Amino acid sequence: LKSAAVPVSATGEPVLVRLSFMPQRVGTAHLQLEIPPVPGEVALANNQRAIEVEVKEGRVEVLFVEGSPRHEYGFIRRSMRDDPMFKVVTLLRLGKGQFYQRADDDSLLTEGFPETDQQLGRYKAVILSDVEASFFTAAQLQLISNFVKTRGGGLLMLGGVDSFNLGGYQTTPLADLLPVSLQPGATSTDFVEGEYTFKLTAAGSDHEILRLTSDPSDNLAQWALMPTLKGFNPLYEAKPGATILATGPAGANGIPSVLLAVQEVGNGRAVAFAPANTWRWRMLRKSDDDTFHRFWQHMIRWVSVGSREFVSASTDTEVASVRQPVTLIAQVLDKSHRPANNAKVAAVVKDRFGNTEKLDLPWVLREDGVYEAVYKPADKGDYDVSVSAELPGGEPMEAHTAFAVTDLSREMTHLAMDVATLGRIAEGGNGTLDLTGNPQKAIASIIEESRTRRKLMDFVQEHALWDAPALLLLIAAAWSFEWLLRKKGGLA
Repeated sequence: LKSAAVPVSATGEPVLVRLSFMPQRVGTAHLQLEIPPVPGEVALANNQRAIEVEVKEGRVEVLFVEGSPRHEYGFIRRSMRDDPMFKVVTLLRLGKGQFYQRADDDSLLTEGFPETDQQLGRYKAVILSDVEASFFTAAQLQLISNFVKTRGGGLLMLGGVDSFNLGGYQTTPLADLLPVSLQPGATSTDFVEGEYTFKLTAAGSDHEILRLTSDPSDNLAQWALMPTLKGFNPLYEAKPGATILATGPAGANGIPSVLLAVQEVGNGRAVAFAPANTWRWRMLRKSDDDTFHRFWQHMIRWVSVGSREFVSASTDTEVASVRQPVTLIAQVLDKSHRPANNAKVAAVVKDRFGNTEKLDLPWVLREDGVYEAVYKPADKGDYDVSVSAELPGGEPMEAHTAFAVTDLSREMTHLAMDVATLGRIAEGGNGTLDLTGNPQKAIASIIEESRTRRKLMDFVQEHALWDAPALLLLIAAAWSFEWLLRKKGGLA
């Protein structure tokens, strides 16, 4: 699937490598990671590792709020509507006090924008497109903030004449979520109508949202061929924790405008996308070109990925050894997406032969909403775990995870130095611990410690009497002397 050259760490610390792949079917994906051996390498068993990835099919529910029936809305809406991965619920403003809602379930937005955590919590992400802040109540703006920070939902704001600071968001809770600053000096008071080029940054060339090909250099070349855009919101300052993925024309201050920036916020994600007419990427390309569709597919997927489910399942290890304890973990949220401690949680573990074992998962007490149990696999193979959770008065909820069991010992799969254990051994033996890797320094330290820690030690030595004649004669003389005393006293 993928390969990468990994630089060796000069300090001996682990090197983090990211390899991505696109699942092609629902189910458990079996992945094998391998590192070629180097000349002279002795331990080869730990050069391979198998992992399991559970691939689910679930439509991403997105709430799309549009302030005007413009071209951008129509093209984005159609792109996501035709994709089986998305379920788009739209609230479109047609005029003052007039709205059009469209969804698979027409009852979803009968009361307008959601008013409660539960109503908004059904979605993975919220898209705000050319709609001003005054469209929402103060409670709804705070609701969106909680949706991102607590529930782990996504927020995507698109460019438009009523977006960002032009829409009055700089004094709302959403200003804290966005990856760009909306304060005076960091923005412009005018919407730019001119034509411009969408330029990827070094970070954007390999980011999931903008990845058209797997090679960053080739990806940059592909984006360089994209049609120019017209119209954007001038944004000149990204927040310290944000990542700028694309830039545009420089303003009067000489600073390039931020066209696309992302950031993690609490449990969720937020995206600022300043362009207002990406439909040109669809209309000015060949009819069979799917770049526009792929871009928006990646965008919605990325902004939605942090969204937390009501129940999720995981294990403390992806690969275990036979009889090695595996901790089954479930996290349960209530309808307001807050940790629930009163759920009834159970797990069913199925081995490769189809045998099942059911375990109850009690609340662990130390962390809200977390339930755990320990399972010891008896054989090698793949294990599927189905977790069910039920809140009082609610319907059962399910989640799935998996792990693999191999012949590898824990020593071969956990190669990092266990400093804590080495320290306990040294302390238990009244010794010292030296992690510098310098044997001469360690020897000198041991000698010095031995000089300052001298102790008298009691010990017993055993010898056979015939190996100690002097002692044997002394004992015989003592016995003879005792006999003489007894005889003299009339006792013998």
